[in-house]
Amino acid sequence: MLFFKELGFSLKQIQKVLGRDDFDLLSALYSHRKSLNQEWEKIGQLLKTIDKTIKHLKGKKK
Repeated sequence: MLFFKELGFSLKQIQKVLGRDDFDLLSALYSHRKSLNQEWEKIGQLLKTIDKTIKHLKGKKK
């Protein structure tokens, strides 16, 4: 259970997972990895935007 929680699954999702007979752990992990990767890319874009804004604001102060 802690394994799933650490992977970002909600308690409701964990309950569903553990209660299913046809649950495919490998497929679930691939799916979760894909979601995390998309989130990672989004965060990367946000960081780039923040860095550009900081550079722009620093340039205005000079």
